[in-house]
Amino acid sequence: KQTGGVVVANAKKRGGMKKNNKKKKAKVNEEEDDSDEFQPGSESEEEDDDELVEEEDSSDEDYIGKNKKKTVAKKKKKPAAAAKKKPAAAEKKPAVASAKKESGDVFMTEFEKMKKAKKKDIDTKKLNNPQSLPDDGPYVEPVGIDATGGIVEGIIGGMVQKIGKLLLTSIKLDDTERHDGELEFPIKLNTACSGTDAPSIALGLIKERLDRLSAENDDGDHGFEYEHNMSCELEPFKQAYISRNFPDTKLFPDITKLTSGETVTDVYGREQTIPESNLFIAGTSCKDFSMLKSSHRKDIEDKGTSGETFLAAVEYLEQEKPPMAIFENVQNAPWEKMQEYIEGRIALKDRNDVKNITGIKEGNAEKDLKFEVDDQGRYVVSEVPKQIGARAGCFVEGFVQGDGDPNELFPLMSEHSNKGKTLSLGELAKKHEIDLENDILVIEKKARYCTHLVKLDTRQYGLPQTRNRKYLFVWRSDDPEDDLGEYIHLIMDHLKTPLLHSMEAFLLSNTHERIRCFREALRSGPGRMVAKERAKELDFFDWELSSVKDLFYHLNYREQHGINERARWLTQWGPRGRRLVPPGLWHELVDMWNHRRLDLIDCFSAGAVRDAVSRDPNHHSFTWDLSQNVHRTDPRNATVGVSGCVTPGGELLLPHKGRTMMGFEKLLLQGIPFSRLALGPETEVQLSDLAGNAMSVPVVTACLLSGICAFQLRREQKSIEKVNLKNFALSQKYDHANGSVLAERGDLHGVKLGTTKDFAKIFAQIGKDLADDAFGCSVLCNCESSGQMSPDEKLLECSDCGLGICHACTSRHQIASHSLTEIITSEKKRTNPHEFEMKLRCAAPSVLVLGKKWEETIPEATGLESYSFQLQRVDRMRGHWLLTYGAWEDHGSGRQVAEIRVALGQIGALQKELGVAAYVKCFSPAIRYDNPKRGVLGDSARLILRKKGQSIDVDSATWEVRGANPTKSSLDIVGSDPTNSTRIQVGLNDDAAKGLQSHKVQNKFTKNFPKSRNSLLHY
Repeated sequence: KQTGGVVVANAKKRGGMKKNNKKKKAKVNEEEDDSDEFQPGSESEEEDDDELVEEEDSSDEDYIGKNKKKTVAKKKKKPAAAAKKKPAAAEKKPAVASAKKESGDVFMTEFEKMKKAKKKDIDTKKLNNPQSLPDDGPYVEPVGIDATGGIVEGIIGGMVQKIGKLLLTSIKLDDTERHDGELEFPIKLNTACSGTDAPSIALGLIKERLDRLSAENDDGDHGFEYEHNMSCELEPFKQAYISRNFPDTKLFPDITKLTSGETVTDVYGREQTIPESNLFIAGTSCKDFSMLKSSHRKDIEDKGTSGETFLAAVEYLEQEKPPMAIFENVQNAPWEKMQEYIEGRIALKDRNDVKNITGIKEGNAEKDLKFEVDDQGRYVVSEVPKQIGARAGCFVEGFVQGDGDPNELFPLMSEHSNKGKTLSLGELAKKHEIDLENDILVIEKKARYCTHLVKLDTRQYGLPQTRNRKYLFVWRSDDPEDDLGEYIHLIMDHLKTPLLHSMEAFLLSNTHERIRCFREALRSGPGRMVAKERAKELDFFDWELSSVKDLFYHLNYREQHGINERARWLTQWGPRGRRLVPPGLWHELVDMWNHRRLDLIDCFSAGAVRDAVSRDPNHHSFTWDLSQNVHRTDPRNATVGVSGCVTPGGELLLPHKGRTMMGFEKLLLQGIPFSRLALGPETEVQLSDLAGNAMSVPVVTACLLSGICAFQLRREQKSIEKVNLKNFALSQKYDHANGSVLAERGDLHGVKLGTTKDFAKIFAQIGKDLADDAFGCSVLCNCESSGQMSPDEKLLECSDCGLGICHACTSRHQIASHSLTEIITSEKKRTNPHEFEMKLRCAAPSVLVLGKKWEETIPEATGLESYSFQLQRVDRMRGHWLLTYGAWEDHGSGRQVAEIRVALGQIGALQKELGVAAYVKCFSPAIRYDNPKRGVLGDSARLILRKKGQSIDVDSATWEVRGANPTKSSLDIVGSDPTNSTRIQVGLNDDAAKGLQSHKVQNKFTKNFPKSRNSLLHY
């Protein structure tokens, strides 16, 4: 095809040009017959016409400009008599300038104009910013049967111990000694809009930890008690959740009606009184204050749910007057204005500040804030500008001089004759000699509160999630300069917890029933119907057909990242339901996604490979929010292993897992141990909503402990500069061991064992009888990971990497680079996995113990001879079945200290040997309190029993201890014919390389890399 013809086709496809320009363009095409050369944008000259036309879009603008130069030069030529003589170079300049102008204004299509308008929304500053590990180095390996179990409890327990003495002193204090705003015990908790009621969960975990410490130290009753008296929630499924998990709690449906009368109708239609409380916690709606879904935020008075719920919470404070309250919301909320509403104090020097409110650029409170005189001579607020935190109808009590005593109030009253008269703030100030640059206007309140605002990130409290929120502490006090907030802030900083575990520790295994059920739902009839509808979707890149405005963001994103427009490396999506994904991705889930989501995945995967420290998203831990536009989220978090913010509507893809993050996992990332909750028929969407609207449990725990202990800390330390919070740590019985494994905490300590059998002989017999069946009914294709077996009778395996796949899945996955051979044919019948699991459980021993001399041989095994290893799980894995035995402290109620894993079936990924492989892992280096081992922990010992023919040689098999007898091995690197680099295959072009070379942050990150013949930034 001639390039000119391609240009016309592209222009037509993307919105067309104006009719009066078509004839001019045709002339240009006729003049440029000689430009018949292949454009570099497409992958092959032999592509079909549609693909070629779409691929060459990037060359349209340059081509039109080039031809237009010649046309314009002809038009601008004047008669010789009229024209002035100029040098040849000077004659060309006006022609070029004119050509550019016409090319930009006349020949730019409507599509190109819209694309250009959206280009500014792409943030180019963070295109190349590399990921880094946490400041303390690699993460600590999660250890235990269920790595999620105990992590959150450990974080909460650590916080309680850090300020335990201060907490116990506060609990035992006599009520007559307490100040206004200080909590009494039992704590009486009322919550509103807190989603999962995380504050109640946090109080329960605090009490649980104190119970354990009291039992260990024989301290008797610690006295920490609480009552969860009231919740307020509008969503029906959240009401059901609260009623199941907090059955003795009064539940009201609408916070805006809590103060409407003496009684309030609860969710069951009964008239109830609001129960008494001394602690009120509200996580009022944030969606109007957040910019996640929209570029336009609403203010408090804009009749949005965020403003209405906040004002209702303020009304509750006015009516019920609890000693303490805590408010939580997003960073972008108008916090300064919210503090004015609660305190009733308006600093007049800030009267015109915008205060993070959208819709206003500059205020004029002198004119816009107005007051009306009532029949008693009081000033009533009648009109309020947006930047002022006061409600119309409230009374002005007086003002405080900014340079005077903050407690000396000058009352404001008017003559009775002025009834009905309206004054502006400026007129009021002039009349009563109020200094607008220094004084403070005081609004009448039924109860006086002080506030302190704290900015917090969930990852600062031990959870691998970036979640920036602000918490507003509110306490009863008549002193406007009460310094309690400084003590609260000090304790909050002290309770910060190192981030030990990455996001991987909070993800469920593929064998978990929730994961299995979700995948089966995708394969069900409704799932297939959704996939069928998705296959009918119009081509996202065909603007004339689809008219999806998000396309402009994707095109600009690709252009600025240096990603070829049609590069679709990871999903290879196309119209009519075409997808071809790597074997690790769930094809059932991919079939559910629309073109925008698929293209976002390809954009982000190319971005991950693009970095100078290139990462393969098939194997690296990423979280990509598919619910957001490509320009509204980031392909990488600043820190490796840290999740993005969990939001109610967020759809977080885990590309290395091949699936999205489940609702249970989101709850865990919020520090909510779902195993403790009574979760019923909640869908994945509802679980995500619960998690996304929840407060992070460790964060709210730190807030609760700070609010409880701050008064006692101020009582004991009058000068905040001299405070040393380490003096208030609470010791426990086994602190001297620094978290080491102690023999006396084992269930076999001092117990004389009866007759035991040899491990190798028992499992050699099991391997002989079951190894073949174990391999045959193991997971041999990714489609079997949900617990089912592939209906296909032919199963293939790659001889180079061990990848397994069934014949039916080969048409859905990218397998061109694999050397596949049949391992299971139609002649060989596979054992049913459910029947095999029962057979294996009957054959395997339920308890294992370590024999003598283990502690002498392996240093990290100290104390483990006093522990029994109980069978905990039987899992169907890739190529084998896995038995997991665990050893626990304190008869199962303490930490897990070690595990023994026994694999039955294929041993090794590439060796085609069957048999039994056993591994012993000691957890002591990773669970010690000070300086736990970071990085891979590794197994301490292993035993390999290989099946040869129909028998297993037990006599020649011995336990191998790591590091005891080092061996040298040789590595043969097998290459292939020269091929394009990964970056070329992904679709990265020269613009991507140039962007990396000029990026200061990236250059700084890679400056200390070893020198190489090839530049890291060269493609």
